[in-house]
Amino acid sequence: MKKVLLIITILFALITGCSKKGEEKKEILSPKISAPLLTIEKKKTTDVYEVSGNIVSKNPVNIVSKTMGTVVSVNAFEGDRVSKGKLIIQIDSPEVTAMLNRTQASIEEAQKALMIAKANEKLAFNTFKRYENLYKEQAISQQEFEIKETAYLVAKSEVERLENVIKQAEAERERVKGMQSYLFVYAPLSGVITKKYVNPGTNVLPGMQLLTIEPENDLRVEVDVDEKVYGFIKQGMILSVYVETLGREFKGVVSEIVPAIDPQSRTFRVKLDLPKDKSLAIGLYANVKIGLGTKESIFIPKTAIYTKGQLDYVYVVGKDNKLSLRLVRTGSKHDNMVEILSGLNEGERIVKVITESVQEGAELQQ
Repeated sequence: MKKVLLIITILFALITGCSKKGEEKKEILSPKISAPLLTIEKKKTTDVYEVSGNIVSKNPVNIVSKTMGTVVSVNAFEGDRVSKGKLIIQIDSPEVTAMLNRTQASIEEAQKALMIAKANEKLAFNTFKRYENLYKEQAISQQEFEIKETAYLVAKSEVERLENVIKQAEAERERVKGMQSYLFVYAPLSGVITKKYVNPGTNVLPGMQLLTIEPENDLRVEVDVDEKVYGFIKQGMILSVYVETLGREFKGVVSEIVPAIDPQSRTFRVKLDLPKDKSLAIGLYANVKIGLGTKESIFIPKTAIYTKGQLDYVYVVGKDNKLSLRLVRTGSKHDNMVEILSGLNEGERIVKVITESVQEGAELQQ
């Protein structure tokens, strides 16, 4: 039995030793490949700061309610294009209707009273004239004449008073009619509705914002720029504005610089006027490039970068001609070139075009 165990132990040791030797051979033998290489060197490039923002209208119009009431209909929504004069919101206000009815009723009542007052004035005038003739003929006393004269003047004054009452009531009616016109909100200009604050059933008050319309004929891009760039931007500068959706570059003119740094984001607002172009639209995403001078940078082709997840790597050639995978931090992209911010040093060699045969540990053929 002991001999059998000894034989088994010897066989196991031989098998284990052979497998380890095989593994060692596998570790020692590295695949040999050929690949184009790139020697890293720093070059002077334009230092560009890039920031993104949205295209907006230069002159957005905020429409507010001028009366109190309840919204009964909204005939436009965010993103809709509206023409000047289109009815977009209707408001119902029982208070305004009641005021109009009251003023109309007061006018009609005053007009009836005026008719009676004019009749009384005419009668008082005729009586006054008759008594005036009698007084001249000394047929009546002065007191009797003055009583009729006073009665006429009172009747005349009542007519004048009622006429003023009617004028005031009519002016009030026009004012209320003006308030009634506020119940119908029309588009003051053609443009795109970018914000809508009310829906049917919303109770509104004077001064409450209803919606925002932005005309499309004058557009600009607004960006929040890092404070480190503050000294590089001047009013009137022409900057590159790239709209990725359109695949086009436009020239934007710096028209306004807001000289106030946001304490939280440490940025300031810059506005650039865009040229008139039918392809531009409100809400498009735009990228603005601001030149900051020159700097020494490392740029490598996109084909030299291996991306895994959200991390970027390159294959670096070691002194022993073997490849090792190294993590790099990338920066700006220009055409097919990518800026390397960290991870590579000048003079190092990397694989220029990564293919399927390129792998970590592979040895380059001489």
